[in-house]
Amino acid sequence: MSKKSEGSAALPQQTLALDMDSLEKAPLFYTDSLVHLGVGPFVSKLTFGKQSPTGQSSEANLTLVLPTNALLSLLQHGLMAFSDTNNANLIRQYELFKQTLPPTASPS
Repeated sequence: MSKKSEGSAALPQQTLALDMDSLEKAPLFYTDSLVHLGVGPFVSKLTFGKQSPTGQSSEANLTLVLPTNALLSLLQHGLMAFSDTNNANLIRQYELFKQTLPPTASPS
């Protein structure tokens, strides 16, 4: 993968080298909400869901289990990405877009 995706943040140097070709081979899942979060001292579990076609409910479509320290690192990197000036502009644009949606269709 030669170019950075829009809205992606550079991560600090890892102790293990990442095979960049493996990024292209990794499974891709679409999800639009976090439906469950379980945090333990050693392992955490995030279950994501996708809104049903009727929009009345979500159904779980992916569960991610990872070490809690990796979850904390993920959150830290996410906060760093959203504090970046370019990405902060994307957030403002998203907030403006949400104001154009009907109240029941507005994502959380």
